[in-house]
Amino acid sequence: LSLDAAAFSSRGGTVAIPGVRTPVRVGPVRGGLEKHDFVLEPVTISFAGAAPREIPVARKPSLPAKQKAMAPGLAVSLKHDFDSHAGAVSVEGRVAQVEEVLHAAATLGRQLNFGWEVTGEASSDLQWKWGKPFGPVWGGSIDFSGAKLQVAGLNQALALEDVRLVWNAGKESVQIAKAEGFGAEWSGQIVHADPLDAQQGIQWNFDLHADRNSIGCRGTGPLGGARPGWVQRLLASLLGTAQPSVSASELLRRVNARGVLRADEFDLEKLKFKQVRAE
Repeated sequence: LSLDAAAFSSRGGTVAIPGVRTPVRVGPVRGGLEKHDFVLEPVTISFAGAAPREIPVARKPSLPAKQKAMAPGLAVSLKHDFDSHAGAVSVEGRVAQVEEVLHAAATLGRQLNFGWEVTGEASSDLQWKWGKPFGPVWGGSIDFSGAKLQVAGLNQALALEDVRLVWNAGKESVQIAKAEGFGAEWSGQIVHADPLDAQQGIQWNFDLHADRNSIGCRGTGPLGGARPGWVQRLLASLLGTAQPSVSASELLRRVNARGVLRADEFDLEKLKFKQVRAE
């Protein structure tokens, strides 16, 4: 037996998730099978209280203004070729409260964040692709605008004013146009290590710039007074382990990154430096 053609549709509905303030609204669903291609047309998923409506989908969003003009909601589509065993899932759109997406994913059994929380607005242009000869791989980007990033171990949230996460051929990078934290405004990038550094076990390269930074040693800094063990708690959270059994120095050794950190002004107690560059 073989199935030559099929079609399905739904007027949509709502999904109630414990802990999520508003129900998840699912827009009209249309899809089917034809000539060995399975296609699910874009389905709008929204956390907003109002019923979802069709949203414009930009294939290559280049300007944040275009993304901000989109109605809240994620357009999810799928395509799979049964002959070549290749396909992709696309997630495009904008959410006003990204924390609701994280909570919904955790409730459904897929924890995405360990030791960190993000609140605020985010927009995505993501594709999850699979097929031969390459395995499943992510592509696309997520943009944060006016979002807050809270990391366990730090008592101050980082403000992600204009930050983009990029997946290119499965390799992640962080493009920072503007972020605020530790009393400074930051810009720069964090990318997968180049081949030469990767051969030495380095996983990330970074080039970060701060307009001003300072370190307080009397318990008034952003590290909550740098109490003993804060590094261990911080890195354990980022690594997804609740109770680490290794020392803080061992956790620090696992952070394999190499790069440049620059600051226009740097204060260390009563010492004031200008145009500092650290490698």
